[in-house]
Amino acid sequence: MEDQRVVQEGLRLKQFRKHKGISQKELASVLKCSQPNLSKIESCELGISSSLRELLFREYPDLNPSWLFTGTGEMLTEVYDQSYISELIRDDQTFEYQEANEYFSRFEILIKEGKVPNSVIVSIFSDMRNLIKLQQDTLGELKKSQEDLRKSIETNAKLIDKLLG
Repeated sequence: MEDQRVVQEGLRLKQFRKHKGISQKELASVLKCSQPNLSKIESCELGISSSLRELLFREYPDLNPSWLFTGTGEMLTEVYDQSYISELIRDDQTFEYQEANEYFSRFEILIKEGKVPNSVIVSIFSDMRNLIKLQQDTLGELKKSQEDLRKSIETNAKLIDKLLG
């Protein structure tokens, strides 16, 4: 079964390369492997290593992993524009909730249909972790400012009491 998968992946990689109009030499350069090794992969003598897969999906985000691995779905997927989330958070840090909600609903459908490369999903989660960290830092700063303000009010109230007292 594993040998059959290797054969099919190699053949599908070759099909993808030809569809893109890329020579073996060009693809080998992108994947940082030798042209003879790429030839062996496409002729089903070698399997596609995880490091080659990672480079392949990073360089060609429109390549559908499900299609490459199993032959299911379309060869190419819609390419997700990662900058769109950044645009939802404006320079003034206001979040356009309705627009974001609609976008994430559409994006959820694409994920369920297998049209979003794993590398994009990983990148989104990384961006979300960074945003959560930023929110936590900002909240911490606000709490500190609130405490400083409370102390300042108490100090000023004591000074006023002394002056009036």
